[in-house]
Amino acid sequence: HEGDPMAEIEDADTFHASRGNTDWKLLKTPAKSIALFRASDYIAAHYTLKPTLSDAEQERLDSATFILALELSDDRKVPALRATAPIKKSDKEMNGMVNITEYGEKPSDPYPDVTAWLAPLRVSSAPAPFYVGKLSL
Repeated sequence: HEGDPMAEIEDADTFHASRGNTDWKLLKTPAKSIALFRASDYIAAHYTLKPTLSDAEQERLDSATFILALELSDDRKVPALRATAPIKKSDKEMNGMVNITEYGEKPSDPYPDVTAWLAPLRVSSAPAPFYVGKLSL
């Protein structure tokens, strides 16, 4: 389906329908297209992926794109994948009328599930081995 935006939307529709993600179904086609572009742009900007992917790896990338597209669609009010600061402490005062919440540090990766999903497709950040030797003829 490369280069065919309608086919990509159809693939995303199938992906989300099979997982029961009804929020995706409620989006209009232009909003889906925008969300898919945002997801693709985010992945391209934040992850260095292998230059050539197998069919299975491409399917994994497509799935990550579809998951992130749902998150980045305009109609999403409560992000499901966005990392939030963990609650360190929560207390109630004045007979439960006042809640006091202390938060920890916010994680540096806003989409840890997407990062995990894409991990097998990423280019290793480890330096290539460097060998020194003597060639005798």
